[in-house]
Amino acid sequence: MNEKQINHFVDSYMRTYIFAFKEVNQVIEQVTLDGKNISVEQFFLLRELTKKEGMSATELSNSLNVNKSAVSAKIRNLEDKGFLLRMNNPDDRRAVMLHISEKGNSIFNICETEMKNLVYTWLLQLGDADAELFMNLYDKVIDSVVTTQARGKKG
Repeated sequence: MNEKQINHFVDSYMRTYIFAFKEVNQVIEQVTLDGKNISVEQFFLLRELTKKEGMSATELSNSLNVNKSAVSAKIRNLEDKGFLLRMNNPDDRRAVMLHISEKGNSIFNICETEMKNLVYTWLLQLGDADAELFMNLYDKVIDSVVTTQARGKKG
């Protein structure tokens, strides 16, 4: 790959990232429940907890590939808003497990629907064949780059 191609990729990535980030932020942050909203990062945290209920803060930070202090701040914020609960681990009373509250599930489900609707409009614009190709390439990037990089940082 030559420098011109790399520059084109970087430019395209930046435009796409900035566009997508703004759109996703707007969709997630406009959702309110009892006058409270969540950030995109908090949405992703809740999304991880829907996959595996009762995670520790360390498990969550590893799963999201962010440092524990960043996750701890988001956890505190979600807990203050009533969207997240901390409970003692029945197997180890010193350990704290994170659970989504009923209110947390409510705001998560609304945000998840909004997020899926947004992504669906993007995929519709691509058409079935290109959307499938895009998803295959995305999966390939995840498998060959993201997963490999994450493994390398842990090892």
